[in-house]
Amino acid sequence: MSLPLPIAILVAITSSLLLNSCATNNSGGDAATALQGRREYELMKYRDPATGRIPENIRQREQEFIRAFDASIKQLETSNKQLEDVQTETWTRRGPWNIGGRTRAHLLSIH
Repeated sequence: MSLPLPIAILVAITSSLLLNSCATNNSGGDAATALQGRREYELMKYRDPATGRIPENIRQREQEFIRAFDASIKQLETSNKQLEDVQTETWTRRGPWNIGGRTRAHLLSIH
């Protein structure tokens, strides 16, 4: 059984729009362009919004923050019995196991 013409056209348009929206830009750029793009991305990711620059001694400040955070967590673990009870509970995965993370096809049923 063939699809009526309007439905077939709708399916064709929808399919082409979905395929075009999922396409990636694989332009054959050179390594220098890719490197410059990566630098710009890193700057945008780590920069201070007020100054537009990566703060000085940021690595040292990150390590100090982690040390202080670890110390506060250890203190919390020793003083809070409820936290220990929560951490000893086990997690059981319940699924679903057969569902993908992204739609790759669609089906239209007239019936």
